[in-house]
Amino acid sequence: PLPPARTADETGWEWLLGELWEAILDMGRSGLLSEAEQRRLTIPIGLRTLEEIEAPFAEHGRAADLEIEHAEIVRVPDPFWEDFRRTGDAGSFARRHADVMRAWSGPAIAGLIEAGRSVTLLDELFARYSVRLAAAPQEHRPYLAVMLMRRRL
Repeated sequence: PLPPARTADETGWEWLLGELWEAILDMGRSGLLSEAEQRRLTIPIGLRTLEEIEAPFAEHGRAADLEIEHAEIVRVPDPFWEDFRRTGDAGSFARRHADVMRAWSGPAIAGLIEAGRSVTLLDELFARYSVRLAAAPQEHRPYLAVMLMRRRL
């Protein structure tokens, strides 16, 4: 898989991660998440610029016997946007994004919520998240790092 990346000015994740955080805060205001749980919640994503990706290779031109032949940051299309534009089904668009977000962030979030409540709270969190996304759909255009590396022996 291609690692998520960013430019100096944006990540491409502002909307999706911002709405997830707002859903978390909303659950706190509703009394479903404690302040301590909200403070513990983190989103497991490390977005790096091209310069940050290349930094370990800068001094010697390689790191751990690997050398970068080519590296670039590319903006990728939203996999669900064209369907949404064609159908206008904001609910489906939102659920699909919520399902993807839950797949990669759900286990980390569940581990930070009080044991025994995590499944119910995850269901509620991603239901609220989906509602937020459906209310004002936007095209998600994240950045990914593309690299071609060579192993030097």
